[in-house]
Amino acid sequence: MGLKLKMAGWLLPLVRRQIIVVLFKQTAQAFQAEMPPLEGLSTGECLREYAIFTRVQAGRALRNPRNQSLIQARLRQDGYHLASKIRKRGRLNSLKEVMAVARLLYRALAIDFEGTPTGEITIRQCYFSRFYSGQVCEVISALDEGILAGLAGEGKLKFSRRITEGYPTCRACFMTKEGQPCARQL
Repeated sequence: MGLKLKMAGWLLPLVRRQIIVVLFKQTAQAFQAEMPPLEGLSTGECLREYAIFTRVQAGRALRNPRNQSLIQARLRQDGYHLASKIRKRGRLNSLKEVMAVARLLYRALAIDFEGTPTGEITIRQCYFSRFYSGQVCEVISALDEGILAGLAGEGKLKFSRRITEGYPTCRACFMTKEGQPCARQL
């Protein structure tokens, strides 16, 4: 797995825009909203459009709690679906491998993601923190849970703090389907 991850890291700049566009399509589908046209936009401009789009759509969801729950369930499901394809292709067998692949995926989204083999997650910088409130971030983090669960085969993600709530870092714990808790208290 190590060589594959290194190669993926080298190729990331070449496929970064594709990752953003695929994620954008899935997210728009979860919100049941039409995504804006991205033709002619640079990778950075696509990421900015995604941040604005998700902020607006999550803001709409927050105005209707029933709708919010439904949207979060769809975001999780779509994230899971996308990431499970990566898990199968990459033959991920451990939480360590899951976290390594997640780090690459999040790097494509300008997020400094660090995950441990025990499920502890720290995000030191997040591109989206400039766009999101804490509530919007909470809605969108259903997508994060889906991505991690898809990479791992299932699991739950719980944030204990977020940059969007004024903390210097985000801290979270991902527990596998076996219920493996994080090693230390967040």
